[in-house]
Amino acid sequence: MNKRRVARLLLFMITILFSLFQTAEAKMMVTTSLAGNVISTSEHLFFFYNIAGGTARQPRNRDVPILTGLNASLSTADFGTISISLISIWEIDDVIRILNKSAVTKSLSLSVVNGSAPLLGSLRSIISFPDRVTLAPWETVQVDATISTTILTAPVGEYTGWVKITDHETNLSYVIPIRLIVSL
Repeated sequence: MNKRRVARLLLFMITILFSLFQTAEAKMMVTTSLAGNVISTSEHLFFFYNIAGGTARQPRNRDVPILTGLNASLSTADFGTISISLISIWEIDDVIRILNKSAVTKSLSLSVVNGSAPLLGSLRSIISFPDRVTLAPWETVQVDATISTTILTAPVGEYTGWVKITDHETNLSYVIPIRLIVSL
């Protein structure tokens, strides 16, 4: 009879330990299966800056903002539909606002990265941002964009890509998706 109790107690303890192990394993699987859900002691660009949508509106639909949100909740920078002509240049003020939250002057570079485009098209040949912006401590800078199209450089179709914002001092960067449609 005593051996039975010991066997039951041992089986009960093994069952409890096994269930605890399975629970911990399930939690690890849930935590690591979510994209970007990483526990880390590293730094992120948002520790030093706030990146927000500005007041810019789509060139052909003034009711629709180009970019909305703050930091990780930023929307796609949707420049809408533009019509192609012989030569067209749009200066779009205040697309992105960047706040330097640090106590020192910071410098950021901005670059357009190509995504998808019509044959022989390139987002980088249509949209440009300043190459570099410098921010004093607690200063907010409005970043403008320029859209330039010609019949030769902008085939009709949808263009996608990103604007990459990089702090070279910390080697941290963040990308904002871009979308633009060129029509006749």
